[in-house]
Amino acid sequence: MSELKLLSPLLDNMSVLGEIPGQSGCYSLRHNPSGKAFAVKHISIPESDKQVRALILTGAYPDDEAVHAYYGTVVEAIKSELDIGLQLAQSGSFFAAHAYQAEPKESGVGYDLYILYPQQASLAAYLKDNAMTNLRAVNLGIDLCSALISCREAGYLFGNLTPENVSLTASGRFQIGGLGLSPLEDLQYASIPENYIGAYAAPELSDIAASPNETIDLYALGMILYRIYNGNHGPFEDENTNAQMADKLRLSCKAPPTPIFADYELAAIILKACAPLRENRYQSPDEMKQALTYYMQRNEVSDTLIVPPLIVPDEPVIDEVAADPEPEEPIRFTDVDTLGEDFRNSFAPDLSGSGTQDDIEEELPPAPAPSAKSKPQEESKQEEQTGALRFAVAPTDSPVDEAQPTPKLTIKAVEYAEADAFDPDQLDLDALLASVSDVVSENEVPEEATETAEAPDDTARNDYVDIYDEETPEKPKKKGKKRIILVVVLALLLAIGVGAYFFIDNYYVNISALRVARCTAQEISIEVKTTAEPDSFTLSCTDMYGNSLPATKNGGNYTFGNLTENTQYTITVTAAKGHKLTASSASTLSVTTPESTEITAFTAGVGEADGDVLLTFSYDGPAPAQWEISYSNEDGSHKGNATTDKTQANISGLRLGDNYTFTLESSGDIYLSGQITTNFTPTAIIRADKLNVASISGKTVTVTWETGENLPQNWTVSCAAPGFSQVNETVTENTFSVDVPDLTREYTFTVSAENMPEPLSLTLPANPIVVSNLDASIDDDGNITLAWETSSGEPAGGWYVTYGATASLHDPALIEATENTITLGNIIPDAEYTLSLQPADGASAFGVTETTVKSPAGGTFDAYGVKPAGIYTSLWEKPGAAVWDYRNLSNQKATFSVEEEIALCLEATAKNASDDTIWLLYVIRDSEGNPVSDASKTCAWDEMWYNRRHTSTAPNPGVAGEYTLEIYVNRQLLATAKFTIA
Repeated sequence: MSELKLLSPLLDNMSVLGEIPGQSGCYSLRHNPSGKAFAVKHISIPESDKQVRALILTGAYPDDEAVHAYYGTVVEAIKSELDIGLQLAQSGSFFAAHAYQAEPKESGVGYDLYILYPQQASLAAYLKDNAMTNLRAVNLGIDLCSALISCREAGYLFGNLTPENVSLTASGRFQIGGLGLSPLEDLQYASIPENYIGAYAAPELSDIAASPNETIDLYALGMILYRIYNGNHGPFEDENTNAQMADKLRLSCKAPPTPIFADYELAAIILKACAPLRENRYQSPDEMKQALTYYMQRNEVSDTLIVPPLIVPDEPVIDEVAADPEPEEPIRFTDVDTLGEDFRNSFAPDLSGSGTQDDIEEELPPAPAPSAKSKPQEESKQEEQTGALRFAVAPTDSPVDEAQPTPKLTIKAVEYAEADAFDPDQLDLDALLASVSDVVSENEVPEEATETAEAPDDTARNDYVDIYDEETPEKPKKKGKKRIILVVVLALLLAIGVGAYFFIDNYYVNISALRVARCTAQEISIEVKTTAEPDSFTLSCTDMYGNSLPATKNGGNYTFGNLTENTQYTITVTAAKGHKLTASSASTLSVTTPESTEITAFTAGVGEADGDVLLTFSYDGPAPAQWEISYSNEDGSHKGNATTDKTQANISGLRLGDNYTFTLESSGDIYLSGQITTNFTPTAIIRADKLNVASISGKTVTVTWETGENLPQNWTVSCAAPGFSQVNETVTENTFSVDVPDLTREYTFTVSAENMPEPLSLTLPANPIVVSNLDASIDDDGNITLAWETSSGEPAGGWYVTYGATASLHDPALIEATENTITLGNIIPDAEYTLSLQPADGASAFGVTETTVKSPAGGTFDAYGVKPAGIYTSLWEKPGAAVWDYRNLSNQKATFSVEEEIALCLEATAKNASDDTIWLLYVIRDSEGNPVSDASKTCAWDEMWYNRRHTSTAPNPGVAGEYTLEIYVNRQLLATAKFTIA
């Protein structure tokens, strides 16, 4: 055994138990303080110095230092993958490393990486020492599909799926682990390491230039199941084909044969998973998991061994020196003469009325004549005896003469199979009665035959033995006596058959089916399908360690409680004393309890719109990939389902006024307990917004808020502050006033109402800045004057005033104000403006800090010898030259794209020269007449024109629609033009 370096701090307080057989570089450890078992894997990067020398000799890297740096990136990549594994372990399907540590090699080039895992049995080790059952194998497939799904959801593909990288937890669940993760988004650029390619790798990976695809992990899973159901042999392996040759056939994309021990349905699933061509495989682990789940639902998968045990029958012992068997003694009857008179009278029936000896002999068929080669034994004695009743006894040594007719006086025997093979369901009472009927028909002698029958000769009489004294008196012949005897025989046989039927029916117990009626993390309820009495059988439940649990009976169900989550249990039916199970009975059933997650809180509230409900929950335990929610109103007329991957879900489309019950449903792998249901009645949503301090007058603070379309019956308003008794009040209007002791403390106001998604909240800081009497007015020149007062506080750095057309696509303009008034110019005619105040130092201002004002319409331009009637307006495609005028315009148009620049040209029929300064304004209005864009500048009148033409670039609104361009000079309308943005 090679020595393991006890690296610190990773392996502190560890004791080495030994190297794990069959796993190079893996050691079994024990943590001394806790006694827990661990396994550490040592990876040498690189494996030998030859690889270092090869990298330098090929010129890939110049020296040892560069190679060492390269291997550092390799180690970092492995560390990153191990960290990803820790994240995947949260799903419960991935077996992640506990910790890791990398150290530079003593040679100075490369690293020694040590990875510490909690010790668990690998699938390879388990299969080496244990026989696999059908139920465990199918659960293995489902567990590994769940693990691959978790990898996909995290954005990774696991490309190294082998039995060595599958582990079995103490609870009986299978996980994947180890190295082998590849990002899904990089698959087309990735390659599979050579050491990942083996007996479980897809055929296409044998091409060294091939990139991995999203089916190679499913192929590996299919190959694992294939070997399990094929007696631990790969495809094509047989007595004439070794493993190496069989693997070559597999890599040649030859379709594998059906696994020996899989039924046709499971074989189809396995063969699809490991199909040679990727397009014929399952394309996602969800698809394969669904196929395996449906297989389990359609079939009662039992916990029986996949490969049946070999049963060698005992060879019969032959005594080679045994002597020839002695001939059997002939049948001898009791010598009646030696019996006492009393015994003979009590034993023999009274034949006084049954006919004479001749009568009886007439109705008996003649006995076959003895063979000439042998004589009946004790012939002389038999000839001396005469009596009224005789029975034919075939001579022991006489051969059977096939020519002679078979005597008809026989009773058919009813044969029963041995108890182990007998099934009472197969007992045919009609057949039994029919066999009895045959007896009657075969023994009944017609009267005509009786009357004409000839008396047997003396030779025939020699074959009969008289068991009565020859002095027995003859009785009168009564032919009806025989029929009475046959009726009695029939009745006895019928009674025996019926009694046997009811005895067997009560003795044998047939269990037609065992089904799981309910399974939680702590309880399993089993439904038993049978017609047998409950006291004729018992049910037991045992865990993986053989611990037995009692059952509680309720009707036809048997319930086992106090179970452990995520644990496999075996339900067994046994016959009670005096009973036996039939061979066709269902006697065992394996059930795995799901993992348990407790829902600690589950609440419902108003959702995002009318008829919506917002569900919120919290939990303790593992989370499923998707939470499943069902809901229904009280009469069940409206129900549905929803899923979410968060702890919130908005359920929409519910009926207003109906009371709904919402339930968090358990999934196949996880059982939910705790508060899994909640009720709520959706109603119209109450909305409120813009809670603000409207005014502060002395010590009275007034807050207001805006309301939506739906109004509640009342509002609940509260005001709280440190050292101040909270005030709660119900109001019907959207305003609330409260007297406060002072403004030196912070006050919090809250407004709520029934069916309001969430309350409004406002914090009024200590010594607040409160604006009041904000007013905006506009003069004849189109200038806006804004004025306000501060009833409390004053900003240290003055004010910022923002203003802009309410419908404009541009950001509003910002200007500073040092006093509580300001005048704003360059206002667009016929436009609504929004103006707001904000302290320049960033502090909050309360009260009325925003207002609107509508500017008046502009007049019609008439100056410098120009009127709108004398202006021709056109729009063009903007020329590509940096400097251009009307002479560069070549493509007139009225429709432009959202990115295209618009060229404008005004042509005046006449104009007067002037060097007056003018304000030139372009305004773009939408189809509703709202200004959405504008541009302006100040220039001399004559600078605006060139050869009576004015050219410029008009603003493009950048949104599709119908628009109008307006050109103003000194707020007077000069020209307009319509255009379209497509």
